[in-house]
Order: sequence, then structure tokens, then C-alpha cells
Amino acid sequence: MRATQFHDITAFKDLFVELTVRKGMSLDNSGYSYPTLYYVEEGLVMGSCIINELTYPSWIIDNGFISPAGVFSNQLPFEENIQAIEESRVYALEMNTAELILRDSPYLCKLFLEIQEESLHLAKEREILLRMTNAKERFNAFAKNQRSVLFRVNAAILAKLLNMSKNHLFKIKKSYLLRK
Repeated sequence: MRATQFHDITAFKDLFVELTVRKGMSLDNSGYSYPTLYYVEEGLVMGSCIINELTYPSWIIDNGFISPAGVFSNQLPFEENIQAIEESRVYALEMNTAELILRDSPYLCKLFLEIQEESLHLAKEREILLRMTNAKERFNAFAKNQRSVLFRVNAAILAKLLNMSKNHLFKIKKSYLLRK
């Protein structure tokens, strides 16, 4: 699958607003109404949900699109907190603005569909990762697919993301480093 990059969407790049998001800042508090399409150009951003007052990380990216759910349907959007783990350069596009432009441009509509497809593909990869019963396999799969973020993420966050204890993560990481 070809990853849609920000330079692919130069035709509507001017509609995006560039944001510098400081470490710990939440994107959903950045002044944009939901739903918003984000593009992370650099930095590190995490999506998480809160259930019974516990935070569960669901994804971490350092480059790429963050595609909102329920954009064109009457579905309620999934409640998700999007937070910068490092200072990040992010571009934001409110989907109500994009919807008006997409109606008149088959090319931009195709690009948006590619972004949505990539989002679904990445969600499927995360689902498969979490279905792996062996913690070492989960770690290795994450390391293979997201090597660039592996050692930039706080151990507590990474352990929760990979569904393992911090102690187990440290052992697996140590073994991983010794192999390299």
C-alpha cells in the first residue's frame, strides 16, 4: 500500500492550518471542532481513550495522517484524546471545510479515500498486533512496523499500548537490544 504523503495533497494544502503542538498538549483542545483531519509532519503524537478513568493508548505516530471517524455519516465519533508526546508540527483541516471542496473535486475525493483506506489498514495492523498472544511477538511486530518511535516512547505508555507489564517490556527490550 502506498502511503499518502502531505505533498500529495498540495491542491488543498492551503486549507490546512499549521500548528506547533507542545509536549503534553492535546490536539482536541487546539481550537478546532471535531472532526478534524490532522497530518503529523514531525514529532510524536498518541491517540488514547479513557475508560473507567484509565487511559488506554491506541496508536502512536511520528509522521502521517490522523483520520477522524464518522466524518460523513450520522455516526457519533469515537471519543479519543490526541496528545503530543514530543513537540510536534501538525497540520489541521476541519472536515466541514473539506467536505465542501471534496464535492467539487474528484481528485481530492480520491486522495481523501486513500487517506481513509490507510487509516483502516493501520487499524487492522493494530488489531492483529494486539491479538498476538506472545508479548515478545507483539514487541517485535511493533519494532518492525514502528522502529522510528520504539525508543522515543515512555515505557509505561509503550507497555500499555502493547498490552504488557513494564517489567516484561524491559526484559523484552533488553533482549531485543542484545540481538541488534
